[in-house]
Amino acid sequence: MNLLDFIKPLQNELRQILNMEGYNSIEEYMSMKELKVETNEEKIAFILGQMAIIESILQSLILEEGNEELLVGEEE
Repeated sequence: MNLLDFIKPLQNELRQILNMEGYNSIEEYMSMKELKVETNEEKIAFILGQMAIIESILQSLILEEGNEELLVGEEE
């Protein structure tokens, strides 16, 4: 698997999250925040940032799901 094959699904996840926040795209979010990605180093940093955001959201969802399972178990 090359890097782009790995990054594309992550970017799609981030777009879905941005849509929930009222942005239509990463580009719209960046323009609203006046962010620009120009150099290769900035592109890599941006992608790593996307990955970190997605990872934290996934961890949050996993914890919420685990908490729900615990609550259901306690009610039974």
